[in-house]
Amino acid sequence: MQHLIYLFFRLPPIGYVVLAVVFVYFGMNARDSQIASAENRAAALAAPMPKPISLGDFTSNDRGLADEINIAAQINTDYNYMLHRGEDEDGNARVMWLLFDPQANGTEREVKAAIVIPQARKEEFVAWIVKNTHGFGKLGPVFHFNGAYRSSVSYSDVAEEAIEKEDLRRSSRFFYIEPWMNGRAAALAPREQDGMTFAQTLNCVGLFLVALAALKFAMRRNRTAARKRDTLYDSPIQRVGFLR
Repeated sequence: MQHLIYLFFRLPPIGYVVLAVVFVYFGMNARDSQIASAENRAAALAAPMPKPISLGDFTSNDRGLADEINIAAQINTDYNYMLHRGEDEDGNARVMWLLFDPQANGTEREVKAAIVIPQARKEEFVAWIVKNTHGFGKLGPVFHFNGAYRSSVSYSDVAEEAIEKEDLRRSSRFFYIEPWMNGRAAALAPREQDGMTFAQTLNCVGLFLVALAALKFAMRRNRTAARKRDTLYDSPIQRVGFLR
């Protein structure tokens, strides 16, 4: 790390300018992405909630604006998991529920979707799905899960390992659902996102690098000017002229 810091401060001014351009470029991209995401959420909120689709019929093409989905599915409670990293329990543990089609009878070995949430929100999730019960299947209640489509989530590596250990297999279209437990209005409402702060941070770094480039350029120019003055003063011609 010290070596990298040393190399960083040894860069010529043009090196800082190039880095500044890179940071500003990615900062502008992050800002554009944030704006597009906000516009998508606003458009999704203005539209009605998607009609529920049976999990077995769902494809990624059924995603709405802001990746909104509304899935009808059963939870097979035989496969509820507490997910930890390492052997010890940790405060960041997750809870996972595996979802199956409303017509599933419990013999299925293929998992089509899962929900993984922080352990601290377990009771909140249970209360939410009770309010979203729509009929009964052979495994139990059929729930409607309104939320966002996710190809991966935090602890997804641990979740997928747990599925394999249970001798289950993930569907080729396997996905995760981020449940909107506070309602779609709250999930899609305008909000200040980390993405905007990230964009501002990148732009600030870019400006800092420009300032650093200007400082190093000024220091280099001053050193060059100083060397020229020393050379001019020490030259034989000037000494002869001075003696005259």
